[in-house]
Amino acid sequence: PDGPGPESVDFVPLASVPAGEQILFNDWSFPDRVLSMRPDGSDATPILSLYRVWSMGVSRAGDRLAIAIGDPLQEENYGITIGDSIQHTWIYDMASQDLYPVAVGNINDECHHFGPSDERLYVCRRYDFTSEGGFSGYRIGRLALGSLDFEWLLPDDDSFTLIPQVRDGDMIFTRIVLAGGSQTGTLERLPFDGTPELLLADATRAVLSPDGGRVVYS
Repeated sequence: PDGPGPESVDFVPLASVPAGEQILFNDWSFPDRVLSMRPDGSDATPILSLYRVWSMGVSRAGDRLAIAIGDPLQEENYGITIGDSIQHTWIYDMASQDLYPVAVGNINDECHHFGPSDERLYVCRRYDFTSEGGFSGYRIGRLALGSLDFEWLLPDDDSFTLIPQVRDGDMIFTRIVLAGGSQTGTLERLPFDGTPELLLADATRAVLSPDGGRVVYS
């Protein structure tokens, strides 16, 4: 979409992602850096720097990185003074080291997760922020990376739906309900041809194994 360019988020490419199995993380410095390290924690290598990073997700092919980046000019662009309310979704291409936006506007995207074949990017999104600090929704949708069309997968209700984990035909996600000063969490399964069903009570933050056969959770 038309929107900010990489210079608006202080993007600087620093190095290619090293070959082999890697873990990508950011160090919350200012400007923020994304680094790559080996699974044992060694050889941490800065690969890019930019304005604050709030969420990242690596494509299944390992060739792209989806990043939620705050808008340094959110007050100028949206009239919102509460810091980092606006978080656009960008794609970083590992080979070319290019960064480009794929979802912009009065939105806050997190929980980035590439679906099968890397054709769709799943996010949990808040939107329609106000200068008083309010916003609408906190729910899961998906972005078609070819057309950049966006669709909601769950309704806007009193719960928060987060952390999509997608297999062929279904999605596991966390639902958080706030009530009486406390919160409860459940894991649910959404068949893409059906409605959500309870998977595990008193559980959150599921992560699927690459083959989709196992899940770890809190």
